[in-house]
Amino acid sequence: MKSTTAGSLGAASPMATTPVLTRELLDRQQDLNLDYLDLVIAEQAFGGGLACRFPDRVLEGLMECTFEQRQALAATAFSLYSLGFEEQYFWQSALRRTALPVEARYRVPGSVAMETAFCEVALVHAWHVAVTRPIAARMLYGMPTPLANRMSFTQLWQLKRIAADHPGLLMPRWPSNPRFWPDMIRFARAGDLQRLDTAQQLGHQLMATELQASAAHRSATHQRQQHLLLQRLKGA
Repeated sequence: MKSTTAGSLGAASPMATTPVLTRELLDRQQDLNLDYLDLVIAEQAFGGGLACRFPDRVLEGLMECTFEQRQALAATAFSLYSLGFEEQYFWQSALRRTALPVEARYRVPGSVAMETAFCEVALVHAWHVAVTRPIAARMLYGMPTPLANRMSFTQLWQLKRIAADHPGLLMPRWPSNPRFWPDMIRFARAGDLQRLDTAQQLGHQLMATELQASAAHRSATHQRQQHLLLQRLKGA
């Protein structure tokens, strides 16, 4: 089951010939969303970290969903998981170009956890979207434009290292929001696709709020930097 919101969210300006969110892009994102939900359920049996990041009641509801109901949950026009792109300080540091020997770039001690393997795939997809369709990266991942621009200069091995070195990076979207996950799960289990679509729209509002906060923070930081520069020039 695919999202019914692709037309409105993917529509570009009247002068554009192709939508921002293409059907192919949405299909791939929704496949990743479904894999994420299935992975949370699979890890619950082993007490994995992914499951622990959901409130108990939300996790219980998710585990009671059928495969078709999880498909309905996954059919959003954004990622159901967060890769922390709103934390720009973290990503500025994580994407800093460094010279590491090849062993340090690619060797991961021990067996790779399912969470790490998924995180690596999700990061590569986010990188690809950011490089080829930066506006789509904002809509799918809530990726601020400066970070999307920076992704163009990222070395791919860095994504692998980030996934391996930061096991807590992968999080559910807005797990503590009192409406987002509870409403989605309730309507998916009830088979009420219209109300499910309405509940999913909340995600766009929450993501827009995050992007606005990120832009405001960046503007305030820029103003502080300008102030410090003026102070230095006055003292010169």
